[in-house]
Amino acid sequence: MRVDLAAECRALEGTLGVGGEVGIVSAYRAFETRAYDVPVSFAGRSVAELEASFAPLRAFVERLRRRGEIVPVDPKMLLAAGDRIAVSSRHETLVGNENPLRAAEVDDATLLDIPTVEVDAVITRRDLAGLTLAEIADRLSAEVATRGVFVAKLVRAGQTLPRALGTVLERGDVVTLVGARTHVERIASRLGMIEWPGVTSDLLAITATITIGSLIGLATIRIGTVEIGLSLAVGVLLVGLTLGWLRSVFPVTARVPPAGVWLLQSLGLTMFLAAVALNAAPGFVAGLRGSGAVLLAAGLVLGALPHILTVLFGRYALRINPALLLGMVAGASSQPAILSALEDSTHSRVPALGYGVCYAISSVVLTLWGSVIVLLLAHT
Repeated sequence: MRVDLAAECRALEGTLGVGGEVGIVSAYRAFETRAYDVPVSFAGRSVAELEASFAPLRAFVERLRRRGEIVPVDPKMLLAAGDRIAVSSRHETLVGNENPLRAAEVDDATLLDIPTVEVDAVITRRDLAGLTLAEIADRLSAEVATRGVFVAKLVRAGQTLPRALGTVLERGDVVTLVGARTHVERIASRLGMIEWPGVTSDLLAITATITIGSLIGLATIRIGTVEIGLSLAVGVLLVGLTLGWLRSVFPVTARVPPAGVWLLQSLGLTMFLAAVALNAAPGFVAGLRGSGAVLLAAGLVLGALPHILTVLFGRYALRINPALLLGMVAGASSQPAILSALEDSTHSRVPALGYGVCYAISSVVLTLWGSVIVLLLAHT
């Protein structure tokens, strides 16, 4: 196709809003905390008055150092000359000319050593569904103090929503909160389910998926002398796809961190291919002895021709993105190894977007058509 496959993946990731290469993050920080010496003009004024001087922008005093000691901060606390404070806000607020403390910034690593988190809170409260972000903020403010917490992102079914006060939120939407841990804990629990960053996996959901999928795949329908079924692998795949879709719509269960997904995928593919090879080896050796070069030539043509035709038609007739197209080819050929090779060579998960449905359909058709061919050969 004469394209840079990795570059095509990067371009599509940018269009879809998907994160880039693993281990690479942006140097830009949308929210941060900086230290300032309290100017003489604010001496004798309260913390709340200093925070109000940033209006209509939001900024909060997180910590205060007085006479060398870090003391708790209360909005009613009066500031004094010589105090040093840590202020959290959006990056553009702190570096902008509207910041009244901009000229008093100092470096104080100890003062700025504040446990800060970024967590996803899934809205599950019924009384918050259908409200705008501003209305939800007002309702939460009436229940608990919301100072020090910022909304970094809004997501619905995997798609990023505009982070605006007028955005209407529904149950199942994910609100990414940023701030000091104590503040975020106070607010996130009021929204619904909290998904704290971690490495634990929901093993109950994983084992239930495998068990239910296996039972569905083992079920068969007899038509005459032919038994038709999804097979164990396809049953597990379909239930897994269903669970993945449910999590994208209402992400409160079946959490598996990226490292766990990678392990299941890589180990599962390796074991699957090894099992297929071990089962197919005796028949392949017998067929090779009986047919020789004819078997190899036929296998080469039948294996390559559908792929070539699919790539040509998909690329030049349907104009499908090359990464998605090759993922579809991998799924249509029921070959997880192709998908693994694509992801390794592009350092991207984009090919998987075209893989899932094609793999499910091809696995069903492969199982069904294999039975049909055996039935036809039995009557010839």
